[in-house]
Amino acid sequence: MKKSIIFVLITFFSFVGGMRQYNLIPLNCAVADDSSAVAAKDEVSNDYLLQIADVLSIEVWKDDNLTKKVFVRPDGKISFPLIGDVLAKGRSVEELRAEITQKLTEYIPDVAVTVIVNQISATAYKAYVLGKVNQPGEYEIKEDTRVIQLLSMAKGLITFASPEKIIIIRQQVQAQVKIDFNYEQFVDKGELSQNIKLKPDDVIIVP
Repeated sequence: MKKSIIFVLITFFSFVGGMRQYNLIPLNCAVADDSSAVAAKDEVSNDYLLQIADVLSIEVWKDDNLTKKVFVRPDGKISFPLIGDVLAKGRSVEELRAEITQKLTEYIPDVAVTVIVNQISATAYKAYVLGKVNQPGEYEIKEDTRVIQLLSMAKGLITFASPEKIIIIRQQVQAQVKIDFNYEQFVDKGELSQNIKLKPDDVIIVP
């Protein structure tokens, strides 16, 4: 089982490396609208995790010099005056706002910081299905896409799949985590709690 998962993961990262390309914006240029980005909603969900190429507005109250539009670089970081680089990828808007506030407090007591997501990169809405499904590959997802929906997009499991051993690989800030999904329990026993919302770059593996 472990060897098959390792093989699938190696295949996946080779697949993604060949398909995924980011449109990079020079650091000394203004951020412009791009066809690879989509406008964010008035307010993204609280559990949305920032991704590479997201465009953010960071505002410091009563200081126009510290009101900037920035984008999340390929290394997952943003740059901001006074505090330099801050990790953004894989963090919520509130987590990023809290760290920026903490760092700026060294220079500006009682600073008030607002972080707004202006654009969400289209590349942020990708997830992957690998293994014993009819159509494995890369799929576009939305904020509310769940496991069973993505399996349906992949045209379901093939005959010899192991539906009770499906896993989701999720990249978090420090490490990858594995989440179990038992298709049989979901279908036969109605265990809806397993049908979690997917996040960008989640990988569903069907052994």
